[in-house]
Amino acid sequence: MSIICAQKYDLDLTGAIESPSADLPYFVKGTELEADAVTALLATIPAVYGGLPFQRYHLKHQGGGVWDATVSYGKAEQRGLDPSGSGSAGPGGVTTSYAFEVGMTSVNLKVALQLIGAYGFEPPVFDTAINVGKDNEVAGVDIDVPTYTWSETVYLPDSAVTDGYKGNLLTVAAAPVNDGVFRGLAAGEVRFLGCSGSKKGSDEWELTFRFAAQPNRLNMAPPGFDDAIPKDGWDYVWYYFAEQVDTTTNTLVRKPTAAYVVRVYDRSDFTLLGIGS
Repeated sequence: MSIICAQKYDLDLTGAIESPSADLPYFVKGTELEADAVTALLATIPAVYGGLPFQRYHLKHQGGGVWDATVSYGKAEQRGLDPSGSGSAGPGGVTTSYAFEVGMTSVNLKVALQLIGAYGFEPPVFDTAINVGKDNEVAGVDIDVPTYTWSETVYLPDSAVTDGYKGNLLTVAAAPVNDGVFRGLAAGEVRFLGCSGSKKGSDEWELTFRFAAQPNRLNMAPPGFDDAIPKDGWDYVWYYFAEQVDTTTNTLVRKPTAAYVVRVYDRSDFTLLGIGS
């Protein structure tokens, strides 16, 4: 049975209203799970009603997979929600803070983008292999590559942070790469780094979600390879180095002859996080 969420009666969502607040009735049917009902509700309600931003919701289970919902809008509070998915919506809360960092991290690179030149007395050519030792071991070189990380903080009512919702967080943590578009980034580009939570008072949770991004690359093509190598952001590529004879110097050298793209992180549906897409 599919989950349905709708207004209890037709509402004019376009005009401005003079009141500083408004409560709109909705219903959800087709699920006994509160987390699923919350997800359906947040995917349906507008971010703004009559010029008033979203503030909060209240769900009450009526039995038989039916939920009554009251969705509140108003200007009195600053905690709102963009349930359209373009913002950072959470079940019953909103991203009240967003922090990001574009920095650098060190990785070991064994295959260069290009061989610029080989100099000396009849130097053997290793194509793009980096730092090949006397035993033909490829040591590579540590370089800095850009990284993009960010965090989002949401406030949720105690009723939203159920055991089922915590289980959803664990599901994503066990398969931490996005299987669909998330925050405008393509499938395979975002990695979920975890979520920390603390309860504020008796009825509110503060949750901070952490993410990192790596771009998908469709045209990795080291010199000597006939085909481009497609690699999603959090997949891993490694190279096989074969020993060959450099006929110019009559030296046994090791060159990259094959590339393998492997998946090292499982993927999951990030809508399980309940913070939109």
